[in-house]
Amino acid sequence: MAESVPSLELLADETRAERESLTRHADTVDAKAGVILGFASALAALEAGRGGVAASTGSALATLAALVASAVLWPRPFPAWDVRRVSEEYLAADPRFTERLLFENAVTMVEKIQRELQVKVGRLRGGIALLALAAIAFLTDTMI
Repeated sequence: MAESVPSLELLADETRAERESLTRHADTVDAKAGVILGFASALAALEAGRGGVAASTGSALATLAALVASAVLWPRPFPAWDVRRVSEEYLAADPRFTERLLFENAVTMVEKIQRELQVKVGRLRGGIALLALAAIAFLTDTMI
């Protein structure tokens, strides 16, 4: 029989809240990547019809920004339980053991979401930087 862990319910609640918060943050990052993708695509289209080195540079940078933003949006597996397997394997188990197992799995899922989110945020920053450089090239070409 599993030992009683008084703080397990509190920790499980906090872990659930953190997972939900990370999921919302990931959705926000995706939305921002969509904005970057839209602006980068529009800027690349504007630059495509112009000549000159700055226009070519701006178009290339905008295209790279769009590709990086697309990488942020690329679907990745979301960590989740195999509910059927868990229910079949642990339905008859001691509830405290099952609760502990589910908590430990939830912690692992949160860690995985955090790592994925760090990668997405890094790519988003890269896309923003590339878009900013493309905009500078566009403005430089416009002023010339």
